[in-house]
Amino acid sequence: MKLHDLVEIHYFHDSSLNDVQYDPEQRRLEISLDFCNWMQDYFVEGMPELIAVKLIFTNVSRYFDDELGKINEDFGFLNGEPILDESGAPVIDDAGNTGVCFIIDRGFSERPSFVEIFAQDVEFIDMGPVVDD
Repeated sequence: MKLHDLVEIHYFHDSSLNDVQYDPEQRRLEISLDFCNWMQDYFVEGMPELIAVKLIFTNVSRYFDDELGKINEDFGFLNGEPILDESGAPVIDDAGNTGVCFIIDRGFSERPSFVEIFAQDVEFIDMGPVVDD
């Protein structure tokens, strides 16, 4: 799906980042998170309230982390950080590339961090219910 579809269909508030993997040769970014399914417009009773989700971004061109104040090629998220929100609309850079903006609670800062990911496509994969240990 296109990045603008991701933020139109899904609401990421309070979902938690678990793992981030980047393959620079393939320009592929995978983000695993615990997704608040119960906050979605399409949620109906009987569905799991919290699901594991993998977002796979392909043809990633860059990501910008305003906490670091630079373009970060390492894709260095910290794990376990809650997503406070997403921009709700795609982000367009000066070159016309499409991205998404996640607002992250880093915990170590007095203000949230804005993380923009620019990629050609993203896949939203439901990995099933999150089970408490």
